[in-house]
Amino acid sequence: MKYLRRGSGYYIDVGAAELVADGEVHLAHGQVDHLTEDAVVLADGTELPPTSSCTPPATAP
Repeated sequence: MKYLRRGSGYYIDVGAAELVADGEVHLAHGQVDHLTEDAVVLADGTELPPTSSCTPPATAP
């Protein structure tokens, strides 16, 4: 685990910063307006669908 001293506190890198830098994780900016069954909808109308790693497993009938 890496940490940086910034201002009056610490930033602890647990791997997310590297994933963002490598393009494996994308960031979105905006206010969440509402959720649908398969997306997050931002106030500007942008729909953020789930990624394959976030899709919940299918339930057994």
